[in-house]
Amino acid sequence: MIIPNIEFVLDVRGQVTDVTKPVWVVDRREQDDKVWLTPFIGSLEASNSSSLGQQTKRSSSRETFTFKPLAQIAAEIDEQELHRPVGKKGSRGRPRDVTATDDWDSFLLANNARRDMLAPDVCRHKVLVHPDSQSTFNRLDSLLCASVNVMSNPKWVHLYHGLMYSKPSQTNESQSLLSEFQNVLLVEKAGPGLENGTSDLVRNTEIAKVMASNAVETFRHRYLTEAATACYWRELILMYSEVSYSPKAYNETNTRRGTPLKEFL
Repeated sequence: MIIPNIEFVLDVRGQVTDVTKPVWVVDRREQDDKVWLTPFIGSLEASNSSSLGQQTKRSSSRETFTFKPLAQIAAEIDEQELHRPVGKKGSRGRPRDVTATDDWDSFLLANNARRDMLAPDVCRHKVLVHPDSQSTFNRLDSLLCASVNVMSNPKWVHLYHGLMYSKPSQTNESQSLLSEFQNVLLVEKAGPGLENGTSDLVRNTEIAKVMASNAVETFRHRYLTEAATACYWRELILMYSEVSYSPKAYNETNTRRGTPLKEFL
């Protein structure tokens, strides 16, 4: 298959102000329906010899899925604490009143994770909290983890948004916390909703195990694989070329125009 030549604008600021041009973005607001959604750009920066998925799989295969009490931690988180820095391994930020029996490595605010944290460092945490929907996609590799992703009601649309299933089953009260395919936990906001949501996980570890397993099957094994991502990029380019003009790949001096994407990133 011959990939056609295309020309587009790639927004890396996370805020599209002009939707009249053919802009490509990783996430968008609901009203910005004129832009084109791309897969996670960060996946292009992963090492060829050790992709995010491979790193995550190796890391999580050595771990067991266990929980220690987290309700006290969740109850202490507020807006100020949500912006505390989180370092690597032993230097992680902590809420004010964490008891000695709490295991902080079981809990991570995903939007505070450093950009240079590798997938195994992120996946060491069994509960990954995303206080807003956009932060979920700033740390999209967290969806590859065998962890429970807890997030607030989404305000941004992302390519994989439709795959995040959080609607609980109402057919059986004893199973009302979990539906068959649930792979994330949706809470109202990062305050009381977060506390209640994580408390549910604390009370029923089996629910958390199923939710994490569903996430692995959906994202790591299917839609966030390198093959699936390559397929989507190919279809995106082909569909875009049908409604866009075909630019000249070379200028008058027979040198290639533009900048390779990896160099641009």
